Amino acid sequence: MSYKNTLRTGPFVQMLLGHGLATVAQLQLIMAVGIYALAATGSGIWVSAAVALGFLPYVLFSTTAGMVADRYSRSVVLRWSIVLRIGVASVVTLGLVMMWPVPVLIALAGILATLGTPAYPALAAATPQLVRDDDLPAANTLATGIENAGWVAGPGLLGLLLLLGAPVAGGGLAAIACFGAALVCLGRLWLPPAAPQLAVGTSSAFFAGLRVVTRTRRLRMFMLLAVLDNALYGFIVVSMVFVGERALSAGETGIGLLNAMFAVGAFASMIVAPRLAARNTLRWLAVTLGLFVAWAMVLSAAPSLWSSACTTRCPSLR
Repeated sequence: MSYKNTLRTGPFVQMLLGHGLATVAQLQLIMAVGIYALAATGSGIWVSAAVALGFLPYVLFSTTAGMVADRYSRSVVLRWSIVLRIGVASVVTLGLVMMWPVPVLIALAGILATLGTPAYPALAAATPQLVRDDDLPAANTLATGIENAGWVAGPGLLGLLLLLGAPVAGGGLAAIACFGAALVCLGRLWLPPAAPQLAVGTSSAFFAGLRVVTRTRRLRMFMLLAVLDNALYGFIVVSMVFVGERALSAGETGIGLLNAMFAVGAFASMIVAPRLAARNTLRWLAVTLGLFVAWAMVLSAAPSLWSSACTTRCPSLR
């Protein structure tokens, strides 16, 4: 497996960077809508709705997105996904500036996420077209890594902008800029569609894969732990943004600090995670998830702990 050879493949690097920058842009905008919802309503429910609609399309439309990426030119799918997201991002940014109703902006964030669902399948499907078979493991690792890095870097970049004093709408402008940079990276890259005999984006293929996962105990365990991990992560993100903003009483600056720290912690974990996974993947996944569950339990008690501390130190608030 050679990362060096893979990174010398120009078209693959173009798609890799294009998808990575678009992912950063999308996560910036989704988090910006969530922060706007919190500032406008003070309700954790609306924040949860904003975050959920930013990720739910990946659950609902993953099969359809895979079929789109399988049946058309993968470069065209990725390019149009970015172009359409630029249009929606522009409307969302305008809404943030003009302070549109929260439900409207959350609905637009859901549309943005839906338009992004074919992007990663297109990158994954294009990888065998762009690199040699010997370099496929390295290329697949890089594709997955850039996807994960983008999901981490988007909120982190938004947090940095807020710390520097930019308004939430500044996150929208930064997202549009990242989308534009993604198009520049793609350039005029064009890939031919998959051969008809190789197209497998059908419901039968989907159910065949589902049967493999559900009937194989080891795969079933991995999938169950992964689902639980993602659910807990979503809980922690929403809880810390909502509770942390109230506790810090720092408005967008406090939320910016939380987002930035999320990104720092996630990137730090990416440094050590591959080494841990190489030893005993299932064991380390269970151990780290156990620690994650313990931290989530502590966090769930945080509001009452902070409230008790406050009333103890400030009798006038009793």
